This record gives sequence, C-alpha cells and structure tokens, in this order.
Amino acid sequence: MLQEVPKTLQTNYERFNQSYDSILNHCIEIRKQAGFSQEFMAEWIGTTRKSVVDLENRRHVKIGLLLMYADKLSVDVKLTFELN
Repeated sequence: MLQEVPKTLQTNYERFNQSYDSILNHCIEIRKQAGFSQEFMAEWIGTTRKSVVDLENRRHVKIGLLLMYADKLSVDVKLTFELN
C-alpha cells in the first residue's frame, strides 16, 4: 500500500517540473528557430538522437543532458537549491 505524499513534496515536485519544462521548452524553441535537427543536437552534444528525442518528449528527466543541451544553445540556466 502506497502512502500519500505530503503536500510539501508535491509542491516541490510540481515546482521542479514547471522549471524543467520552462527551460526545455525555451531550448526546443531556440533549436527550431536555429534550424537545428534533433540529430544535429545529438551529435553536437555527444549523445544519441533517441536521447534527444526522449529529452524533448519528457520520457526521461535527465538534468545533465538538459544542461548540456542548453549550453550548446547558449541558454544560461541557474539552478537554485534551498533546504528549509
């Protein structure tokens, strides 16, 4: 039997997903505006096209891959962690 997740954890999860989605959406928009294919991005980053497709379709949350993707597109990402 699964226990209910405390409300604070749901909020943290939701906040993380919103930030992740916002960064990813911005990167995808820039990639498309630049005319870069997913295959090109994969080669440029040093990964597979499948990894880029999975990232863009949110099949896997891979912060490291997202940061490399953003770096190649000159998107400045600032991650902030706070413990209360």
